[in-house]
Amino acid sequence: GLEGWRHSGLVVPQPGGPAPKSVVTAAGTPPPLHWPALGTALSNQVERGGYWRDPDLTLAKLAAELDMNSTLLSRTMNEGLGQNFNEVINRMRVAWVKQRLADPSERRDLLEIALEAGFNSKASFNRCFKAFTGKTPTEYRRLSVP
Repeated sequence: GLEGWRHSGLVVPQPGGPAPKSVVTAAGTPPPLHWPALGTALSNQVERGGYWRDPDLTLAKLAAELDMNSTLLSRTMNEGLGQNFNEVINRMRVAWVKQRLADPSERRDLLEIALEAGFNSKASFNRCFKAFTGKTPTEYRRLSVP
């Protein structure tokens, strides 16, 4: 374990890639991470991958899907996005539901749309939707569709 820690700041050259630059500072520690950029990249990756639609999604499951450590994933969300795991995922779900409700041709039941977005129950859907939009899903649909 100590040997791995001792070499943690070394840069390993990648085959066919450019020569690596040192990532170790003069003090012998890696440079600080830029959390906002990491958070944005992570959010984009989660959104593009549609992971948020999984009703059984957990921090550990998402970390495994993204091939990263769950502690780093959590810290990236907290420090990079200023939100915890549940907030990030539920905001993506609510944003998707808002798009559906703004579509005049969308006439499906609210619960059906919520379940498709990854919510497990009507209660959690209504609570999150109201928290993020300030309106209930029914109010939002009524005000969005002409």
